Amino acid sequence: MHGRLPRADDLQPAGRPAPAPRAGEFDIVHDNQSLGWGLLRLTRAGIPTVATIHHPIAIDRRLELAAAPSLRRRLTLHRWYGFTGMQARVARRLDAVTTVSENSRRDIATHMQVPAAGVDVIPVGIDPEEFRPPPEGRRRDPDSILAITSADVALKGLVHLLEALAKLRTERSVRLTVVGTARPGGPAEAALDRLGLREAVRFTGPVPETQLVDLLQRATVVAIPLSTRASRCRRSRRWPARRRWSRPTPAPSPRWSAPRPACGCGPATSAS
Repeated sequence: MHGRLPRADDLQPAGRPAPAPRAGEFDIVHDNQSLGWGLLRLTRAGIPTVATIHHPIAIDRRLELAAAPSLRRRLTLHRWYGFTGMQARVARRLDAVTTVSENSRRDIATHMQVPAAGVDVIPVGIDPEEFRPPPEGRRRDPDSILAITSADVALKGLVHLLEALAKLRTERSVRLTVVGTARPGGPAEAALDRLGLREAVRFTGPVPETQLVDLLQRATVVAIPLSTRASRCRRSRRWPARRRWSRPTPAPSPRWSAPRPACGCGPATSAS
């Protein structure tokens, strides 16, 4: 899917909704921002239904429309992003909504009209046993900058990072490694040629976790050039302050009470 969300309205039930046949089998349903009409069948069936919204897709729409090079592209984008109104209406009718940052909570309130008080913030976490500082005695590369991007689109802010890199290279010979792929003919590739950065920037494509940890341990700076502040996160206590990694925090108590599993470790999240 190239880092993009599927059309959520393609997943809605056709015709008159039927009763959820397996409603009694689940304690809770967690939706990862599909926010299709079908979720409302679950709430009507009495199944507690919660969604995680990373950020409102209306922000992607605004940024892509601003970057569209032609009227035809703008019309295509208007059609593609036609599901955003549905997502906002569904989000307002769910039992609970979670998101990853305070900035995202404010954006959800602004773009989706979900009351901020009804959105719980659960920061993105990492495994501190895997993502650790470099071993003692191993020095970081003082000229290495690392960025991680899932897609070469306007939202990710990669072009802004490349422009900043070009300015910084007038003072020192820094290099940028991007964990991700530049879209052929896309804005990042065009910026590489425009700014003369072909020799200073390396795109790795997807990498396994062990290689990602190694890249993080070698870099002196980790850059997060998002055009939205949705992914702002806390740092892990095991990493220096200049690195903005988060560690899991306990989730706030939901507004409904899900039964606890036999192990007593917390609310059940799968089929009984």
